[in-house]
Amino acid sequence: MLVAGRAFADATYHPSDWALVRNTAEGIIDCSFGADDIVRTDFGTGADQGAALALTPAGAVVAGEIYASLGVARYLTPGCHRDDGFE
Repeated sequence: MLVAGRAFADATYHPSDWALVRNTAEGIIDCSFGADDIVRTDFGTGADQGAALALTPAGAVVAGEIYASLGVARYLTPGCHRDDGFE
């Protein structure tokens, strides 16, 4: 299971980044996903929030938002690192 949302930089709740987390079929956080079990992406708007997810047939994760801005990113496996060449 994949979950998208936001991760705050500090206790002031600003700024925020996209946050993606993956759980196993047993509901346990997948420790092989991202750094420290979470994938964070800063799109520079100050109020980033992942809102939509899709899986490609190759296993990549595509995430998007339309909150403070419009953004789409693709994350490649293993490790779920951001594909900076994705357009």
